[in-house]
Amino acid sequence: GQRFITTTQTGAAVSTATGGTLMWVGTAPTTWAVTLPASGIAFAGQRVTLVTDTTLTSMVTASAGTGNTLHATYNTQTLTALTPVTFQYQLSSKTWFRIQ
Repeated sequence: GQRFITTTQTGAAVSTATGGTLMWVGTAPTTWAVTLPASGIAFAGQRVTLVTDTTLTSMVTASAGTGNTLHATYNTQTLTALTPVTFQYQLSSKTWFRIQ
């Protein structure tokens, strides 16, 4: 099943996604670095959604886990409050694509 995980760290925050939704709650961090699931853990069609209750301006970075790639760079991006960003995994190419 998909999971819903909330994060409330301070300073530079690091999250390792396991699938499902990662929700930033509360005061904005200085940065939020998210690593998408690695090859061997990620499965065909798996989705990871990032969402926040406060706008994170130019501070969100997503990267592919070991053995995978991310179709398009997602560095120092703004994540607007209550506007999710979703990545989906394509097993045949071992690539994460931003779909929303």
